[in-house]
Amino acid sequence: MKAHFLQPPLPDQVFFWIFEKDERVIGVHETLGWCTRLRSETPIYFDTESKCMVLLILLEIEFAEFKKHLDTVCEAAPEYAASIQRFPLALLLRHAFHSSVSDYWPDKAIDWLDANPEVQPLLLAEFEHLVNNKAMSQSLRHRARRMFRNLQRTAELTT
Repeated sequence: MKAHFLQPPLPDQVFFWIFEKDERVIGVHETLGWCTRLRSETPIYFDTESKCMVLLILLEIEFAEFKKHLDTVCEAAPEYAASIQRFPLALLLRHAFHSSVSDYWPDKAIDWLDANPEVQPLLLAEFEHLVNNKAMSQSLRHRARRMFRNLQRTAELTT
């Protein structure tokens, strides 16, 4: 079961919860940024790659749908818009590439990267690693190789 949007998002003191799965909510603190909370435990903030494991479930949502929901939430709660717009996308995608033992999360991450070419240069090293990782499927390595080559060509054209 994938994460679903909270409709409407749930304000909670200084937090604004935007997604939910089981008993876990994902959202933003008004100043400290993106975080998650399980039941009533202390929130965990997504300030390092290793903490982004919980965010992997968001990769199951199509990026266009994810982005549209965030835009809607920003309009409904402008006081949280700055925090919402600082979604830790690069950290999440790095975590998907570094922590996976199967193709599932890296494949989902590449789907999101297809929709976010501006983020691709930040992940050049991850593409290079993925291209050479024989534990991943050939189709996934080929997708990564295409992105890696396109980034190299773009870099060559701009220099």
